[in-house]
Amino acid sequence: MLTLSELLELKRETGLSNEDIAQVTGVPLSTVQKVFGGTVKAPRRKTLEALSEPLERIARGGAERDLPREMAEHHSGMLREEAFQYRATSSAAGRGPERSEPDRYGGRARGEGYGGYTLEDYYDWPEGERVELINGRIYAQASPTVDHQIVITQFLRQVLRCQEEHGEDCLVLPAPVDVQLDRDERTMVQPDVIIVCDESKNIGRCIYGAPDFVLEVLSDSSRRIDHVLKREKYCHAGCREYWIVDIEKQIVLVQDFEHDEYDLRYSFDDMIPIRISDGKCVIDFADIRARLTRHA
Repeated sequence: MLTLSELLELKRETGLSNEDIAQVTGVPLSTVQKVFGGTVKAPRRKTLEALSEPLERIARGGAERDLPREMAEHHSGMLREEAFQYRATSSAAGRGPERSEPDRYGGRARGEGYGGYTLEDYYDWPEGERVELINGRIYAQASPTVDHQIVITQFLRQVLRCQEEHGEDCLVLPAPVDVQLDRDERTMVQPDVIIVCDESKNIGRCIYGAPDFVLEVLSDSSRRIDHVLKREKYCHAGCREYWIVDIEKQIVLVQDFEHDEYDLRYSFDDMIPIRISDGKCVIDFADIRARLTRHA
């Protein structure tokens, strides 16, 4: 299943109109218009699934098979030409099918097109290289900085203390821990911190399904993927709350997916409630900033 940003990219690549997409996928035109027009910021998972497979096939050159005749006649020449140009460029550059160009977030696919990697590849990845698997693409992870780790440890300290005070027993875990977010073979992420309140999702080798809460601390390499790609993935997978911590700008962006409240902006001067705790747990970011300053 593709993310909304990837679907938008495919729409631009294929040149299909909203009417074309509705006819090919069976998704109602009104829904297609809302998704690609930006009215719906977080489409339902079933809608994304219905749109993804047909558009992927068309982008790979299967227009004649997937489109009605009049649409195929209009689009197939363009699609075949683009596919030929891609192969020629790849060959001229000397790249093999395992070395595709990275996407806008730095992810690499296996061969031409979208995705291709699976959990088998993820588990077989060379030791010492930290990666995540998202929609069949591999994304390299840089080693965390000292400030990054200070934020994580101090956040954990406050959350665990709060749980003790209120008798909460949700599972609180820092990275690295595997999260099989979509319960499929194409995505495995390692968020900086997760909170899981459903014990059945802990299957030993990983968390199987969406955590209730996710926190990511931005780095130079992860800024775009955390703000866009992961935000969409966590929302569509069923996470209830997602925090993005920007140490450089000293801000925290909170996405309350459960209540459809997005981009709630806090500073490091604020006391920030964890909403899945019904406000029982509040994180003092002024204290975290003080510890960052102390160890600078």
